[in-house]
Amino acid sequence: MCIRYCFKAEGNYVDIFTTTNKFTIRKALSNITEQLSGYSGFVQTQRAYVVNRLHITKKTSAQVYLGAIKIPLSRSYSKLLK
Repeated sequence: MCIRYCFKAEGNYVDIFTTTNKFTIRKALSNITEQLSGYSGFVQTQRAYVVNRLHITKKTSAQVYLGAIKIPLSRSYSKLLK
């Protein structure tokens, strides 16, 4: 199963979206980000989102697109996508 596009933090819960499913786990997004640090394909776009670079189809100054899905992009994290 491939993690397709993003994680969305809601308190201590993280929604993980794959190509076919959505999973909710009880873990801090910072812990997930730390576990994914060995995989160069993931990048944080905002405080609450981590995105798989391979699925980014378009980038603007305020958002990244994963197909039709818009994910917010903060100025501080946009430097990581250059």
